[in-house]
Amino acid sequence: MILNASRLIYILLFVFCSNTLFAQARPRIRGVEEQVTVSKRHRLACNLNETRNRKTYDVCSKLFEEAKEEIVVDVAENKWRGKVDDYYKKGPPKKSRDIQEQKESKGQREYRLSQAPIWLKNCKDFFPGQEFGFAKSDPGSCLAYGDYLLENQKPDGALKFYRKACGRDYIKAQALRSDDKKLREKGINHLKKYGCVTLKEEKLFNLKDVPVCSRDRLLACQRVGLILRTKDETELGNKFLRRACDGRIQSACDAIKEQEDPWALILYTALAGIFLSVFIFVRMLFQEQSEMQTSEQLEEGASEKKDEISKHGIILKYSRPFFKHYISPVVSSMKMKKKIKEKYKQPLSSAGLNDLLTPEDFFAFKLFLIIGFPIVFLGVRTFLEETWPLSLIPVLGGIGFFYPDMWIKGKIQQRQEEVMVGMPFCVDMLALSVEAGLDFVAAMSKVVEKGKPGPLIDEFTQVIKEIKIGASRAESLRNMAYRVDLIQITSFTATLIAADSVGASIGPILKNLSKEIREKRSSEAEKKGAQATTKILFPMMAFIMPAVLIIIFAPIVVEQVTGGR
Repeated sequence: MILNASRLIYILLFVFCSNTLFAQARPRIRGVEEQVTVSKRHRLACNLNETRNRKTYDVCSKLFEEAKEEIVVDVAENKWRGKVDDYYKKGPPKKSRDIQEQKESKGQREYRLSQAPIWLKNCKDFFPGQEFGFAKSDPGSCLAYGDYLLENQKPDGALKFYRKACGRDYIKAQALRSDDKKLREKGINHLKKYGCVTLKEEKLFNLKDVPVCSRDRLLACQRVGLILRTKDETELGNKFLRRACDGRIQSACDAIKEQEDPWALILYTALAGIFLSVFIFVRMLFQEQSEMQTSEQLEEGASEKKDEISKHGIILKYSRPFFKHYISPVVSSMKMKKKIKEKYKQPLSSAGLNDLLTPEDFFAFKLFLIIGFPIVFLGVRTFLEETWPLSLIPVLGGIGFFYPDMWIKGKIQQRQEEVMVGMPFCVDMLALSVEAGLDFVAAMSKVVEKGKPGPLIDEFTQVIKEIKIGASRAESLRNMAYRVDLIQITSFTATLIAADSVGASIGPILKNLSKEIREKRSSEAEKKGAQATTKILFPMMAFIMPAVLIIIFAPIVVEQVTGGR
């Protein structure tokens, strides 16, 4: 008895707790059910299934054409509805049943009766002369049902209802702007039935009697824009947001402003400032360039100087006007000007560029190319529409700074080789002139007159000029050795200075020196010839040997593959 009583108590407690829990859950279940019911009403009121309804309308039109033989065309509405009821109960008219069997099977009848309700309601509402047999959508219901779908994590479905509520998709800009009156009128009628316009669109398309978008429609446009943005369709989303903003939905305007770059105004201002600065700079540059050209034309040998500059490459030719007039004055006012002169004076002399560049100009040339190379890189990159990485700009700036050093080393080496080529002839000519009874200056003048133009002839000309203005023979020769910076020239000048100091005849000395130079040249030629065989080995193995092997073994391989056919 005690056990039965305790079981009864447990059962009663369980029933009580269950009723309590169900009582608490009932309001929530009812709330969900009511929400679903309301959402269904909104969906029906929105009438999203226009495509299906249009197909149903076409079916009703077809049925009406089939029923024309049995009813009068201008039949009253109740007779047409009666005919639809007959179709629902008895099936299609006799004419359309001739193709089928006279007796309808049970399965066919069940299928026809199951399919009939799909079109039956609209066909009852259909009447000849009506354009559509279904009601217009309610934008507020479309918006509400879209909100319901969005709350239930269905953004794609919500997007369809929001777009229908917005009405923007019904604006056919091509039809509304058309000069064809019929096409324009058709577009306006379509817009009146399904869409709406903002005040801005009304002025843009010159529309009248077209409904202005309500707040519900504009809110739907805003939601469409926000959803499209999340789908990376920013441009289309912004069009819907602008429509909502035109309808004075402030939050839509704020959403458009948020996407805009806050630094855009500063960037445009900076670009305008850069453009103005470049314009002023270029204008001043051309003005000063014209003044510089005028002054250069007044100087003697201006054309020869331009030709001399063009011989040293296009980089120096087109860079010199810039760094000469804008950077060199700055370098000349620097405290390290003395070190710059000491560092670059001899390289410029050895390269034969003393008349074209000063040490300050050369350092200004190096500074200018730090900026010049990146500018050329950006210009070529933009012109060719390439995607070269911008990280190359610092590298190009470094190359621009060290390029003049490499360039001048090449110039020095080239000039020294030319000096060595012309030295035997000049020394022989100088020895013959001295033995003929001419003094040293006259002998050098004869060499300059008869010799082939070149760096050594230029150096002899410079020596003659220095002697004529009062420099001693020894000092002029030392200056030449300093400028050329070549061992052979240093030994040549040292021999002449020593002979001059002791009063010895320089004729035999010059002959011996010429013989020694020729022997050194022949030994250098033999040395380079021996090096050439080694240097050509690797190119021959890489390019010539494969071609020879192909020519020799290709026929054998082909014969083996084809089997001698």
